[in-house]
Amino acid sequence: MTTFEGKSVGDDVNIEIERGTQVVVDTVRDTIAETLGPLLPMFEKFLEQNGVDVDAIGHATTKSLSDKKDQ
Repeated sequence: MTTFEGKSVGDDVNIEIERGTQVVVDTVRDTIAETLGPLLPMFEKFLEQNGVDVDAIGHATTKSLSDKKDQ
């Protein structure tokens, strides 16, 4: 695990995605791909043109679910 107090600019850090988050992102990506099929590239281009990507949707979903769980 990386501890930041001992790090300086240019030092290597270890960044890992929490597995639960990755599962949600993968599930959202797969669901979108299955639902949109051949329209997926057009949808991804639309998202890119609007400053959003499929991974961001997954992360937003994870945060929303986590926030609801904490309430």
